[in-house]
Amino acid sequence: MKDMTIKFSDTSRDFSEWMKEKCGNILLSLCGTLRDCPDVMNTESFRFALDDALKTYALCCGNLNGICCGLVYSLLTTYNSEGYFFLEDLISGTKNSSMMQEVFQCERSEEILTLVEQNDKLNRTKIAGLLSRIAKPNRWTEEVANDLELVHNGVQSWEWFYGKHHNDRHTFQPCFSNSQVREVYEYFQSDAYKTADEITVVVG
Repeated sequence: MKDMTIKFSDTSRDFSEWMKEKCGNILLSLCGTLRDCPDVMNTESFRFALDDALKTYALCCGNLNGICCGLVYSLLTTYNSEGYFFLEDLISGTKNSSMMQEVFQCERSEEILTLVEQNDKLNRTKIAGLLSRIAKPNRWTEEVANDLELVHNGVQSWEWFYGKHHNDRHTFQPCFSNSQVREVYEYFQSDAYKTADEITVVVG
């Protein structure tokens, strides 16, 4: 990705992050308007405004050609504000939006995986402690907690637990209930997105 610097001639202060924030706010506001008044999409002036806002935001994020594309535009017009927050996560590599949390609803904990892979039954207390501190359990952590409880209660052995979970690191796959979300997510992981800023385009 390319870095963009925005400065006035009489100062060394960089306004790039400020500009990115403001452009993001404008794009989010337009997405919110579309959510509240879907018919606004029928107006040419709104479509132009949304297109220009996406271009400006994409430029501030350092990848005009990668972000300003049909897939992203369709994401925003379909999911509005939720689509915008998902876009932010895709760009920054975070998992804060409800859409991204759904995609990673079975994400594995590195600390728990490491303890399981050590194949030491004494680790079960440490694993239980880590599980109890997870603020938002997902389907995987709930399954591990339930299986560990069976070991604690003597219903199952540690060997059974280890045999069931020792390969969990390699079985994780993002969850997608919607093909459009999958397509957008996979695009942002692809070389097509990562190298898109190398292509020269005319902004306008």
